[in-house]
Amino acid sequence: MTMRPLGVEPINMIARQGHPLCDRGSISIGDCLDYDWVLQPVGAPMRRSIEAHLLANGFTLPRHVFVTTSPLLSLAILSETDSVTPVARAVADFLHVDGALGAAVCQLPVRESIDVSPYSIIQRVTSVQPPPVKRVLALIDRQIELRPDQFPEETIGR
Repeated sequence: MTMRPLGVEPINMIARQGHPLCDRGSISIGDCLDYDWVLQPVGAPMRRSIEAHLLANGFTLPRHVFVTTSPLLSLAILSETDSVTPVARAVADFLHVDGALGAAVCQLPVRESIDVSPYSIIQRVTSVQPPPVKRVLALIDRQIELRPDQFPEETIGR
């Protein structure tokens, strides 16, 4: 096996357009605790990172949590309620009304910076990689080249 570190994954909090926190100025992650949360199951990297940040900064954990591994169900819940959910910044940018998908999603203006712990590409060492694997790895390398600010040289294993 080989492991190639890529970096950390910044987290953004999102909600539906029109959510009470969308149009406020800079907010704290603590302000999100007044609302229901949609989270991945206990132990998932994003949930661990969010919970660790909350506890390390003197906040409580969310009181009301809907647990799902489904991104589609998460978005459905957001669209019909005042719930909030953490997602990777790239996902938030993709979903946002001005993003590629153009969804009715608001990126909450949370002032704290929260990251998922470092992530890597782990591969089996084989003499020949199948074409789909080569294609995905090439796409990842291309994104790293296009977005050097998101993949600082010191965080990626090259």
